[in-house]
Amino acid sequence: MRKNRFLYNITLSLISNLLLVMGCFILCRIVFIAENYSAFSDLSMARLRSMFEGGLLFDTISVHTGINMAPKEELKNRDAQAVLQSIMK
Repeated sequence: MRKNRFLYNITLSLISNLLLVMGCFILCRIVFIAENYSAFSDLSMARLRSMFEGGLLFDTISVHTGINMAPKEELKNRDAQAVLQSIMK
């Protein structure tokens, strides 16, 4: 029973952290749109909904990529690291 509580706490913590991060992204998007309202020529509800749907998809992918940032085995050898460093410059 104690093991199940531990698993529940980890799962609940993960879900709450992901919701917090997604909420911060949405809040940042709202602030951005409010600050740059004049830059949008026709901001109807349909276009606003479309922007938030695309933003939600982008944020979900960003959070997923951030979670999977651990180096993979094939990137640990020196040749792969040298190639990646030359690309990043």
